[in-house]
Amino acid sequence: MGTRGIIARPDGRDWKGRYHHWDSHPESLGRTLWRIYREDFKRDIGRMLRVLIDEHFSWSTINGTNFDLEPRHLTARQEQLVWEMQEATGDRLFPPKCHCHGPGREPDEKDTYLTKRANVPFAYVLDEKKLTMKVYECKYDDGWQLLASLYLEGEEPKDWAALKGKSTTFRNRKPAGVA
Repeated sequence: MGTRGIIARPDGRDWKGRYHHWDSHPESLGRTLWRIYREDFKRDIGRMLRVLIDEHFSWSTINGTNFDLEPRHLTARQEQLVWEMQEATGDRLFPPKCHCHGPGREPDEKDTYLTKRANVPFAYVLDEKKLTMKVYECKYDDGWQLLASLYLEGEEPKDWAALKGKSTTFRNRKPAGVA
């Protein structure tokens, strides 16, 4: 589904980030950000934010992709071949799909950042200093609702989809030894 989102970092009282087009629900993009922080980026949040926000201006999707591969946009034929290989092997063979590299790339918009004023359903704000990820849902007339405040070194939510529509914010425990 084309559920839009933002991958961002704090910027004073606002946030600043990049657009993510496909399936930005917590059970997809939230879980993906959690996984790539731990696995693909080996818990290096600084490098993760540089790749996701500073080096690319917009994402088609990062869900189900492999950050060991160079992010790029694929042609329809390339996607079909990768799908076939991925189905046969069970490996994550898709590169992260950005809108700024490879065939069919969009015009350069590297200075266009999204903030709290963006009209998208979900935002994921990753804080490098606090090692946290805040998950927001836009309620449009009511503004942004904080769905979850997560320590990246804490326990992963058991049910990412259950974060949506709650009247209280989910918080995982701060792990021992974290300042």
